[in-house]
Amino acid sequence: MDESIRDEIIRCGACRMCFDVCHSYQLYLDERFSPMYRLLIIRKMLDGTPPDKMARRILEDCTLCEGCDGICTEQIPITEAIRTALEELKNPQ
Repeated sequence: MDESIRDEIIRCGACRMCFDVCHSYQLYLDERFSPMYRLLIIRKMLDGTPPDKMARRILEDCTLCEGCDGICTEQIPITEAIRTALEELKNPQ
């Protein structure tokens, strides 16, 4: 996975604004299904920790609607990071 994404996602301040617009979070009401938590999974992937079955499901449950991108106070390209992670899961290098 492209290391440059790390500089973007570490800016997350855990404000939880993204929770309000996230369809999967609203469905499950479980913090693990929030964009914020997905960024944590991606950080672990960048550190070399392969996602377990649950982490994969959490990433795959993202609808990629881009709602989190518009509300992120740090202007983190969250959807792009998730897309990149999903692509990595499909085509590991």
